[in-house]
Amino acid sequence: MKRIISFTLALLIALGATMLVGCGDSGDLGESTVYKYNFRGYDGDTMPIGGFIGPAPEYQAEGYTISTTITDSVYKKIADCGVNFIIDQRNDYFETPDVVKQMLTLSKNHGVNYFVKDTSAVNFDNNQEYVAEKEAFKTSLQKLYEYENFLGLYVRDEPTVELFSTVKKAIDNIKEVKQELGYDDLSYYVNMNNQYGNLSSDKTNKVQWQSYIDGFGNMGVDYYMFDIYPVAGLENTVGAYWFNALGQMNDSAKSKGVPWLGYAQAGGSYGFLGNRVVNEYELCWNVNTMLAFGAKGIAYYFLCMPPEYSLSVPEDRINEIGLINKYGATTPIYYYAQKINKNIQAMDNILMNASHEGVIINGESPCLYTGETLTSFGKLKSVSGDSALVGCFNYKGQTALLVVNNSLTDHRGEITLSFNGKHTHQVIQRAVSAEITESEFTLHLEAGESALILVK
Repeated sequence: MKRIISFTLALLIALGATMLVGCGDSGDLGESTVYKYNFRGYDGDTMPIGGFIGPAPEYQAEGYTISTTITDSVYKKIADCGVNFIIDQRNDYFETPDVVKQMLTLSKNHGVNYFVKDTSAVNFDNNQEYVAEKEAFKTSLQKLYEYENFLGLYVRDEPTVELFSTVKKAIDNIKEVKQELGYDDLSYYVNMNNQYGNLSSDKTNKVQWQSYIDGFGNMGVDYYMFDIYPVAGLENTVGAYWFNALGQMNDSAKSKGVPWLGYAQAGGSYGFLGNRVVNEYELCWNVNTMLAFGAKGIAYYFLCMPPEYSLSVPEDRINEIGLINKYGATTPIYYYAQKINKNIQAMDNILMNASHEGVIINGESPCLYTGETLTSFGKLKSVSGDSALVGCFNYKGQTALLVVNNSLTDHRGEITLSFNGKHTHQVIQRAVSAEITESEFTLHLEAGESALILVK
């Protein structure tokens, strides 16, 4: 029987909480630089939580009519899950403007924002490389800007190196039009190609992935985004490359002065070329390890089950792909994500305003990390106990720590944090915030679970 320890009790069971003698270093961190998004409608405290492809209009499949999921009730479900933006690849403003207008109108009522496709301006469908002249972008943006939840144009998902110059042309056009029209709060969607980072953990692959990341950044992007899915292969294992990919992503984004976000694996099976269906703890670990390595946002792939999957996915498997199935009903994965997102929302004001300074890895890890690691940080002297990944952050000169149970199976993780003196700590776990004043205490975390510690 799985042991569940309540947050309050976890704080009370503080092992070895004896007063530590100060080490002569106050642990004060000083100022740091935080890289921000320029997403329309987002303040500096709110983390973007997104999903790839949204609700679909009515369509035909195998002789049946599948009713539209572009409804108020479906957008309410999406918002209730904690998802606040959608990347829409399937509906084109140029081809079906009424559908897109309906999407934008209904989603606005629930605070859900959109990256919208408009092939009159940019079109990479069916092996095309079409980028219109600036005036077409101007026309598109002027029409869509009236919808306050329009975030920007969908440019390209997973461009190869060969497409970088064409994608850059689209980005440059958007930047020029934004400046001309005063639409400074608009962005655009472009995402990395995972074939460059999802092969192995060897040195050759690491160099190849770094070269791709650098080329992506050289297009002048406002943020980095990538979609590598680590939950594959044998049960209770993940891709050995995962931490190295995260470390390279974070380092490269910081070198360009931009934030980054990554996709989380919301499903498996048919939707992921053989990757297995995630359980709650794997999805939790997937998300929290990204945050511990400095991600300033996440997105779920898939958000809604794509219409074309109705032709290939058996009816008894439709709840294995995405948060919302083809009928607009929630899947089990929806509730995993809702729980994760609720915790993010309780701590995002700290994470969004903190600079990432490194990671501590304690005990066994499901994947290797060959980058530099820390053993202490700020007021934190050491980490001991069960497997842990600790993201270390400078929050306005204060020590902030995102502590993750770095296991896919250990639901009784006990991770002890020792500090350079007796401090008051704000602890956020399972969306509950409390304070504890100790020089040492132990967190009790389920597999993949995280807790945020702010040392005051």
